[in-house]
Amino acid sequence: DLSMVVAEIGLTNKLEEGVITGDFGDSAPGASWQADIALYGTNGLYQADITIEWPQNGLVQERKSSIWLYRPDSTVRPGQIR
Repeated sequence: DLSMVVAEIGLTNKLEEGVITGDFGDSAPGASWQADIALYGTNGLYQADITIEWPQNGLVQERKSSIWLYRPDSTVRPGQIR
């Protein structure tokens, strides 16, 4: 569920560029997610490209989505913007 991933990422007031991964525990055995976080503006605007994968009928299913997160308290380094 995308909302569970968004909630997990949104728990922090500060973000850094990079990859965050996780799973859904007992609520969805075998399912996992990955979020590629990238700074998009000097004002603390980040883009998170999220991929969720889960097994179904012997195949791996995949769903991709992107969200924007405004985290002005994050440290922005020169040359870091996409």
